[in-house]
Amino acid sequence: MMIDFRIILNVCRTLDINYFTGPLPAFIGDLSRLQELSISHNAFSGTIPKEIGNLKDLKFLSFGTNNFSGTFPPELGNLIKLEQL
Repeated sequence: MMIDFRIILNVCRTLDINYFTGPLPAFIGDLSRLQELSISHNAFSGTIPKEIGNLKDLKFLSFGTNNFSGTFPPELGNLIKLEQL
Protein backbone atom coordinates (compact mmCIF):
# COMPACT_ATOMS: atom_id res chain seq x y z
CA MET A 1 0.00 0.00 0.00
CA MET A 2 1.36 3.43 -0.93
CA ILE A 3 1.31 5.92 1.91
CA ASP A 4 1.49 9.67 1.37
CA PHE A 5 3.97 10.61 4.09
CA ARG A 6 3.28 14.32 3.56
CA ILE A 7 -0.24 13.83 4.91
CA ILE A 8 0.91 11.64 7.79
CA LEU A 9 3.71 14.00 8.82
CA ASN A 10 1.33 16.94 8.95
CA VAL A 11 -0.54 15.11 11.69
CA CYS A 12 2.03 12.91 13.38
CA ARG A 13 5.75 13.27 14.03
CA THR A 14 6.32 9.81 15.48
CA LEU A 15 6.13 7.06 12.90
CA ASP A 16 7.80 4.32 14.95
CA ILE A 17 6.78 0.67 14.62
CA ASN A 18 4.52 1.01 11.59
CA TYR A 19 6.20 -1.52 9.28
CA PHE A 20 6.75 1.09 6.57
CA THR A 21 8.89 -0.29 3.74
CA GLY A 22 10.88 1.05 0.83
CA PRO A 23 13.08 4.12 0.65
CA LEU A 24 12.57 7.16 2.83
CA PRO A 25 11.14 9.72 0.36
CA ALA A 26 13.47 12.56 -0.61
CA PHE A 27 10.66 15.08 -0.09
CA ILE A 28 11.31 14.63 3.64
CA GLY A 29 13.65 17.57 3.11
CA ASP A 30 10.69 19.76 2.15
CA LEU A 31 9.42 19.65 5.74
CA SER A 32 11.82 22.41 6.70
CA ARG A 33 10.07 23.42 9.93
CA LEU A 34 10.00 19.90 11.33
CA GLN A 35 11.58 19.79 14.80
CA GLU A 36 11.20 16.10 15.66
CA LEU A 37 11.26 13.04 13.43
CA SER A 38 11.11 9.49 14.71
CA ILE A 39 10.90 6.67 12.16
CA SER A 40 12.54 3.85 14.13
CA HIS A 41 11.48 0.20 14.00
CA ASN A 42 10.18 0.16 10.45
CA ALA A 43 11.61 -1.48 7.33
CA PHE A 44 12.83 1.56 5.40
CA SER A 45 15.59 0.58 2.97
CA GLY A 46 18.09 2.18 0.64
CA THR A 47 20.15 5.18 1.58
CA ILE A 48 19.13 8.02 3.86
CA PRO A 49 18.27 10.84 1.45
CA LYS A 50 20.66 13.80 1.43
CA GLU A 51 17.61 16.08 1.56
CA ILE A 52 17.34 15.28 5.26
CA GLY A 53 20.01 17.95 5.64
CA ASN A 54 17.36 20.56 4.75
CA LEU A 55 15.61 20.06 8.09
CA LYS A 56 17.39 23.03 9.68
CA ASP A 57 15.03 23.22 12.68
CA LEU A 58 15.31 19.51 13.55
CA LYS A 59 16.19 18.92 17.21
CA PHE A 60 15.45 15.19 17.49
CA LEU A 61 16.04 12.46 14.90
CA SER A 62 15.57 8.75 15.43
CA PHE A 63 15.82 6.28 12.55
CA GLY A 64 17.38 3.15 14.07
CA THR A 65 16.19 -0.40 13.49
CA ASN A 66 15.50 -0.06 9.78
CA ASN A 67 17.19 -1.55 6.72
CA PHE A 68 19.09 1.52 5.54
CA SER A 69 22.29 0.89 3.58
CA GLY A 70 25.32 2.97 2.79
CA THR A 71 26.78 5.74 4.88
CA PHE A 72 25.24 8.72 6.60
CA PRO A 73 24.89 11.59 4.15
CA PRO A 74 27.31 14.44 4.92
CA GLU A 75 24.29 16.77 4.82
CA LEU A 76 23.46 15.57 8.35
CA GLY A 77 26.12 18.09 9.35
CA ASN A 78 23.69 20.84 8.31
CA LEU A 79 21.42 19.98 11.24
CA ILE A 80 22.99 22.49 13.60
CA LYS A 81 20.02 22.52 16.00
CA LEU A 82 20.07 18.72 16.39
CA GLU A 83 20.23 17.79 20.08
CA GLN A 84 19.57 14.07 19.90
CA LEU A 85 20.32 11.52 17.20
